[in-house]
Amino acid sequence: MAVLWGCESALRGERRRYFRLVLSVAPVWVHRIDARGHVLALIEGHVSEVSGGGLRLRVDAGRLLDGHQLALCFRLADETFELTGHVVWADEESADGAHYVGVAFDEVDASLRRRIVGAMNEHRRRHEPTSARLAARLR
Repeated sequence: MAVLWGCESALRGERRRYFRLVLSVAPVWVHRIDARGHVLALIEGHVSEVSGGGLRLRVDAGRLLDGHQLALCFRLADETFELTGHVVWADEESADGAHYVGVAFDEVDASLRRRIVGAMNEHRRRHEPTSARLAARLR
């Protein structure tokens, strides 16, 4: 199931630039790269949230740290996205035993951001239960 986040984070005092879509896209292959784009490591992960500015990635412990540069490829709806980004935060082990990192996309122009948000909306439309869509329209 996919959930669009945004207003809820404002209520908690968080200041996000983009709405987030909670989902599960797995597996995704992430290349940790150096400044010249050379691959240093190939890491399997699972996208658990995506927004127009970045994503939350579940990975094995210690594989990615703050500042690591990444090249990643993931599918959302019928779109494939190949982007570069960098790790902006890395959590310690969460309550469910998973390790998560936050990745900010590098150099995403307005056109690409619209494609990402469009794919997020399409994914949500396809996976949101019909009753929830109807209830949202009635509000």
